[in-house]
Amino acid sequence: MNHSTASQFSLQARGSLQAALEILVTTCLIVSGTCGNALIFIAVWKEKALRTMTNVFVVNLAVTDFLFSTTVLPLTVATFIQGRWTLGMRGCQLQGLMFGTVLNATLMTMTAISINRFIMIRHRARYQTVYTRRNVFCMLAVIWCYAVVSSSRPFYGLGRYYFNQYNGFCSLDKKPGTASRISWVLAYLSLYANIIVIIRCYIGIYRTVSRHRKQIKSAQDCHGRLGTKNRVFGGDDVHIAKTLFIVIILFGICWFPAGIAGIVVVFGVNIPGVLQEVLMLTVCLASSVNPIVYVIRNRRFRNIFQRIIKTHVSTMDPVV
Repeated sequence: MNHSTASQFSLQARGSLQAALEILVTTCLIVSGTCGNALIFIAVWKEKALRTMTNVFVVNLAVTDFLFSTTVLPLTVATFIQGRWTLGMRGCQLQGLMFGTVLNATLMTMTAISINRFIMIRHRARYQTVYTRRNVFCMLAVIWCYAVVSSSRPFYGLGRYYFNQYNGFCSLDKKPGTASRISWVLAYLSLYANIIVIIRCYIGIYRTVSRHRKQIKSAQDCHGRLGTKNRVFGGDDVHIAKTLFIVIILFGICWFPAGIAGIVVVFGVNIPGVLQEVLMLTVCLASSVNPIVYVIRNRRFRNIFQRIIKTHVSTMDPVV
C-alpha cells in the first residue's frame, strides 16, 4: 500500500479517549445486535406459535440486523483499533456492498411488513390467498435480489464506494462530482417510494381500526355487548400492527438524521467529522433495538427469551 493509498484509508487524527469510546460503543453494538437477533431466530425456531407468515418478515428483519452486526460492524471496529482501513479498495467495496444490501433489504422488509398488516386488517378475506408459503418466500427473494442489485450500482459504473475517514465505514460516495446523478435519482426514488407505501398502509390501518371501533361502540349502545364473532379482526392483529409500527418508527428515528445529512452532502454541504461519527452510530443502533421492542410488546417473545436465557445461565452454573 503506497503513501497516497495509505492516506486515503487512514482515520482522521483522534485522541486516545475518543478511540477507546469508539471501540467500546461499536463493540457493544455488535454484541447486542448479534445476541438480540440470534434470540429472535431461536425463539421462532422453538415456539411453534411464533411461526406465522408475518413473523417470516420479522425474522428476515432480524437477518438483516444480524448480518450488519456480524459482517459490517466488525470491520469498522478493526479499523478503529488499527487507526486505518487495512483491507484495501476490494475490502472497502465489499463492506460498502454489504452495508447497502443490508440497508435496502431492511427498508424493503419494513415496507413488506406494512403491506402485510394492511391486508390483514383492511382486506382480511384476501390475506390467506395472498400470504401463502410460496408467495411469502417469493417476496423474500424479490427483497434480497433488489437489495443486492441496488447496492451494487458502482460495479456497473453508477457511483463509487469510498472510505469515510471520520466514521470508519465504506459506503457509497455522495459528494458532488463522484456520485452518479442517475444513481442517486434511483436511490432516492426508491427510498421515498418505500416511505410513501409505509405511510399509506398505516394511515389505512388507522382509519380501518377507528371505523371498526366506532361500529362496535354503536352496536353495543344499540344491542348491548357485541359477540366476538362479529369482529372483523381481533385485538391481537391491532397489537401486532402497533408493535411493528413502533419498529418502523425507531428505524426512522435512527436513520432520519443520517438520511438528511446524505441529502445535504449531495448539494456540496460539508458535515463536521464528529457529527458524521455520531450519525453513523445512531444508524448502527437500529440493528439492536428491535429485540428490545419485541420483549416489551410481545408476551410470547418475552417468555421464550426468558426461558432461553435461564436455560443458558443454568448450564453455566459450576457443578459443586
